[in-house]
Amino acid sequence: MKKNINEIVLNLLYKRGITGDRDITEFLSPKPLRTYDPFLMKGMREGVLLIVDAVKNNKKICIYGDYDADGVTSVSVLKSILDDISENISYYIPGRFDEGYGLNIDAIKNIYEQGTQLLITVDCGITSAEEVSYAKKLGMDVIVTDHHNIGENIPDCIVIDPKQKDCPYPFDGLAGCGVAFKLAQGIQRQMGLSKNTINNLLDIVALGTIGDVVPLVDENRTIVKYGINRIRTNKRPGLEYLINKIGKGSQFMTAEDISFGIVPNLNAAGRMGNADMAVKLFTVSDTVKSKEIADSLLELNALRKEIQERDYQRCITVYEVEYSNCLFPLIVLEGAHEGVAGIVAGKMKDYCNKPVAILTEKDGTYKGTCRSTEDVDIHEILSKCQELFEKFGGHRGACGFTIKIENLNLLREAVEKEMTEIHCDMADKKDCEISFDMELSGGDVTDNLVEELELLEPFGAGNEKPVFAINKCRVVYMSYMGSDNIHMRFTVEATDGNRVACVMFNVPEEVTSKMDKGVLLNITGTLAFNRWNGRRDIQMTVKDISFC
Repeated sequence: MKKNINEIVLNLLYKRGITGDRDITEFLSPKPLRTYDPFLMKGMREGVLLIVDAVKNNKKICIYGDYDADGVTSVSVLKSILDDISENISYYIPGRFDEGYGLNIDAIKNIYEQGTQLLITVDCGITSAEEVSYAKKLGMDVIVTDHHNIGENIPDCIVIDPKQKDCPYPFDGLAGCGVAFKLAQGIQRQMGLSKNTINNLLDIVALGTIGDVVPLVDENRTIVKYGINRIRTNKRPGLEYLINKIGKGSQFMTAEDISFGIVPNLNAAGRMGNADMAVKLFTVSDTVKSKEIADSLLELNALRKEIQERDYQRCITVYEVEYSNCLFPLIVLEGAHEGVAGIVAGKMKDYCNKPVAILTEKDGTYKGTCRSTEDVDIHEILSKCQELFEKFGGHRGACGFTIKIENLNLLREAVEKEMTEIHCDMADKKDCEISFDMELSGGDVTDNLVEELELLEPFGAGNEKPVFAINKCRVVYMSYMGSDNIHMRFTVEATDGNRVACVMFNVPEEVTSKMDKGVLLNITGTLAFNRWNGRRDIQMTVKDISFC
């Protein structure tokens, strides 16, 4: 196997800890085998048997989800398989603005009054012990499926979460939709349904897995590889229409295209309107209706972008005036749109290279949305402050909480103390050069190399796109693009005389002021084919430039 692999690609695999012949074959295979028996997951068999019994006895089942991409795909996966075996399936997704994340008492009461006898959560519920207890007191059976970190107070019901301490499942990195998929797989096996019943769901699971930014390794890699293949070959009407409208054909769809092209439109439903719209994109069979839904999602996403940029620019101003000295700024942004708070927090995290929380006020409380840098576990930090929160949940890189206004200063003091104690001084990281995996000569940049780099797909968390350096290269061509000339195409000639076509987006002013034909550069970036009108040309997307 190793003899047939480009040496550069082989070295990349070694650097990522993939060294054995079997592991290399599995990693590069278009048909990976790394997947596990769903019944290895704690609570799975009990959950499947309860669902099957409910179906056989014609009980009404309600799926309770979340309003983000992981949540709506989780609902879609479980609803799809249950619709095949029962006519008594409904679902509920709480409103982001009036209800917030997770189970709530009013929603449970409403679900019960509609005749629900079995309540199944997806992508939520692991922190909702009180709400689960209430549902059970009403007489409903409850199954919690989740993938978030588990606290001390676990709901008293059937729990299916690979992060349970005594769970023997070999991989605990599944997204919420991944756990829902394993539950669907268990139902399929228990009821003897066709394997296509499961395979037909893989495109949805891939979208949710990528959207939740879980590591694309192990079983997640298998799910996403097969899922992307289904997106390329199986025409789900609404999804295919959405892909075409964003200007990307499904034939060459990648995880990156999904992350930046499809997922924001799915999230826009919950951020700006009703998340139910995203579920219908996957579950409505009528072609005309599904296209109408896709158009609505595109309109909502366009509005989201406008509001997001407004709030981001305001947030930068507030940060620079009030919070620039904080190690973990908790930024109160008056009048901010709650639906884009998570995105703004993520952009601010990148702007200041610190964990950031964006807080919006409502009815005497602040709702906080947090995003963190790679080297800071904000879930661990905030978990130490749980007595201050009304609600709290999340994971290492993203958390959410609700806190009374009078407790905010106590929280600020606590997180700053924690950040100081763990010596997280990231002030010097803002201007650091982007690191790279390997230095290349111009002659290394070949069609064969880029073709084999594509075998490393899907790229994402835990399997980042390789970054290469070409040093002491000379600019032989350059031009600017975009309405404001903020993007740049250029060609460099490496020291061995070979040329490489490059593109750089949002070029910094310090680069444009020095850029000219003939100058010597060190560049770092990623390699891919630029496909256009049946042609493909190698292109480096440049991340960083330094001048020699």
